[in-house]
Amino acid sequence: MFSHIRTKMLITIIPVLAVVILACYGASIYAAREIIDDEVNKRFQVEKDIQREQILQNMEDAKEIAANLATVVRETYTTKDTSGYFQILKASVNNNSSILGAGIWFEPYMFQKDEKYVGPYVYRDNGKLIETLSYSSPEYDYLNQDYYRMAKENNDVIFTDVYYDATSGYYMITCSQTFYDKAGNYMGCVTVDLDLSTMQKMVLDYSTKHDGKTYIVNKDGTYIADEDALLVKNKQNIFDSKKSILSGSNLWY
Repeated sequence: MFSHIRTKMLITIIPVLAVVILACYGASIYAAREIIDDEVNKRFQVEKDIQREQILQNMEDAKEIAANLATVVRETYTTKDTSGYFQILKASVNNNSSILGAGIWFEPYMFQKDEKYVGPYVYRDNGKLIETLSYSSPEYDYLNQDYYRMAKENNDVIFTDVYYDATSGYYMITCSQTFYDKAGNYMGCVTVDLDLSTMQKMVLDYSTKHDGKTYIVNKDGTYIADEDALLVKNKQNIFDSKKSILSGSNLWY
C-alpha cells in the first residue's frame, strides 16, 4: 500500500519538480542575459563618455589653435604672403593628429587688392600635408560657406554642425575664428577641421552587438553617423527616412 502511495506521489511530484527546475533554469538564463546586457551597456556607456570627452578636448584644442592663428594673421598680414602662411598652417596641422586641415580665409580684396578670393589651406592626405589654393575660387565661394558666413555673422569663434565631407571621406566639425586688422576692420576668418570619424566606428561596433538600429543625428535630425553609411553621405534627415524614433533605436544628439 505504501509502495502504491509512494508511486502515485512520485508520479505527481516529478512533473512539478521538472517544471520548477525548467522555470528556474529559464529564469537563470534570463537573469544571466540581463546581467550580460547590462554589463555591455555599461561598457558602451563608458566608451561613449570617453569618446565624448576626447571630442570635447579636441574641440578645445581646435579653438586654441584657431585663436593663435588669428593672432598671427592679424600681426603679419602686411608682411607675409601665402607661402609664409602655408608654413604656419602646416605646423598647426602637423602638431595635432585629430586635425584634418586648417585654412586662412580673407575678405575680398583685403589681402591682395586684385584678388577677391584668397584662402590658403593645408590638409592631410595619406599621411602627407598638402598645400592648396583650389578653394580660392568663385566655384567654391568660401564667402558663402557655413564656416565663413557664421563666423562673420557672430563676430566670434564658432563651431559648425558635424558633417560628412564627401571629398575627404571624413566626418568632421569646423572651428572658425574671426580676425581683424589693426584698425578693427573685419579681415576674414581662420578654420581648423577636426576628424570625428570615431563616431561612425562607435555606431558600427555597437550595432554588431545589439538588436535594433543605432544612429546619431544632429539637432536638425540630419544623420551624422549610422550603420547605413549612405544615410550620412546623402545628408538624409531622420524625419524623412523610414526609420522611426519610436522603434527602440539608439538615438544620440
